[in-house]
Amino acid sequence: AGYGILGIEYHPNGKNDPSLHCPRTNENSSWFHSYGAIIGRHFNAQVSTVALSGWGISRGYGGAPNDLIPTIYSTLLGKWSDLSYSFSTIMDAVLINLGGNDWSGGDPGVVFENAYLAFLKSVRAKNPKAHIFLTLGPWVNPANALGAKTRVNNVMKKWVLETGDENISYFDFGCQNHGSNWEIPTGSDWHPNVLEHKRSSRILINELLKIGWKSANLSATAQSDVKINPSAGKKFALSFDMRT
Repeated sequence: AGYGILGIEYHPNGKNDPSLHCPRTNENSSWFHSYGAIIGRHFNAQVSTVALSGWGISRGYGGAPNDLIPTIYSTLLGKWSDLSYSFSTIMDAVLINLGGNDWSGGDPGVVFENAYLAFLKSVRAKNPKAHIFLTLGPWVNPANALGAKTRVNNVMKKWVLETGDENISYFDFGCQNHGSNWEIPTGSDWHPNVLEHKRSSRILINELLKIGWKSANLSATAQSDVKINPSAGKKFALSFDMRT
């Protein structure tokens, strides 16, 4: 989360130009500037993020078969630890933003829907009271966006039909704004930059307001540090992918 968010990378005519490449570094990556962190400051919410660059739900970026977020969802430190996460914190909302890496090589097929349903079952079991949001991030290739959106909506329809669980909804972040002539840069390696994350945060804020969340006395774009009070505010979990 926050991969290359502070980087500046131009793509003339929508193409890669090696001379303009801005590689990801620790200095230009920042969770603090990501939409998840912005949401936390806006609502004074505790935020837990599960993210790993290039990983998906049925396959990773470029078709990597083992780079799957569901395999690390229950671990404390992702692939770097076998320690289990307790899930003792009761989440008020969970966002699943997966699909961009799965679709990097085109439509992954019905296997994507099946893997998504299995993961959704696991997420719901561990977060029985949370409102679950399904979405697609702005880094989904525009050529694949409609197909990916259709499959994720198929997942939600199947889930509601099979379980009767209506504490779930879908919304769309839309695609990155590159400008009419590709004059607007991205972050590193085509990833959303800080302005895209701010745009995404405004969309998610509206979705959370719809389910009854109340804004704290903080701007969604505030850059000041905020100390979390564990006895106050909402609790929010994110599961999403970032393309390499």
